Amino acid sequence: MNVFRTGRAIAAGMLAVTALTTPAVADSRAAEQPVRDCIVIADSGTATCYDTRSQFNSALDRLTSSRGSRLAELSYLYSDANFQGYQIAFAGTQGCFFRYPEFSNLSTIGWNDIASSARGTARCSAASLYEHAGWSGAWHWYNSSASWLGDFNDRTSSIRFG
Repeated sequence: MNVFRTGRAIAAGMLAVTALTTPAVADSRAAEQPVRDCIVIADSGTATCYDTRSQFNSALDRLTSSRGSRLAELSYLYSDANFQGYQIAFAGTQGCFFRYPEFSNLSTIGWNDIASSARGTARCSAASLYEHAGWSGAWHWYNSSASWLGDFNDRTSSIRFG
């Protein structure tokens, strides 16, 4: 009987030590910035996020349609299917087929593994989405738009246009 109690006490002690020494596993999104509507400009490496859709739309219009602007809207990612939820607009002056280093790691702007749909623009209709930073791992290509990324939902870590 004492052997049984001793064995249970040892097992309970081992579980307590394991619980105390094992780091807690947290959702990777918790450490990142909250997802919001953002504009990323490759040429300056800046990402600006907005509290309202109205602010986002006004800023995007100012940046891409102002007189003398060379910025082109390249593509959009959306946090939900069917082009819903928060969105991120990518803009740059180098056109579609340039590998913008700023887009090689979406976690730097809080958009790692967030995208559920994607849309191209008139100037840049196609893009490749990559599972890992640095344009590596599995990839998903879309032409024009994808209202649902299917198996690639919430798996995008980097993006390349063209």
